[in-house]
Amino acid sequence: FIESSQIPMLTINLLYALPKTPLYRRLASEGRLDSTPGRVSNVRFKLPYETVVEMWLKCLAEAYSPEKLMSRLEYQTRATYPNRISPKQKVSPSMVLYGLRILKRVLWQVGLMSEYKRSYWKVCGPLLRSGRIEELLHIGIVSKHLIRFTQDCLSGRGEASFYANPNMTSG
Repeated sequence: FIESSQIPMLTINLLYALPKTPLYRRLASEGRLDSTPGRVSNVRFKLPYETVVEMWLKCLAEAYSPEKLMSRLEYQTRATYPNRISPKQKVSPSMVLYGLRILKRVLWQVGLMSEYKRSYWKVCGPLLRSGRIEELLHIGIVSKHLIRFTQDCLSGRGEASFYANPNMTSG
């Protein structure tokens, strides 16, 4: 679905039942809540917990591999970005300086120092040559965030759900 839809940014979380919701009440009545420390979800899944976590990590790793992410972002530069309506806004000298500082950080951190710089430049080289700096910045910022998020999750430092207890870790 991700590849065929070309959605570049999506949320891939494990189910987490929020208190005071119908889901929480239903799972509580079924005895399917578990707040054991070290779990990344408070849900007792029908599949073994380890299997579900492994499937989630595999999905993240696949969806946000630099090559696949950059491919979807490159698609957006052709299919979506050209159709955006840009607001007319007066550009001040401070905005230009701010933009140049962001550009410098993106080019340094993603374009030169990242392990996926080849994938980045494959997509962003043509954008830079044609003066499409906003898209180059967008791709740099988004890819850095999503790839780092994935790496954190794969190493056990990331959260499986935006709603998970911050004291829970994936082990």
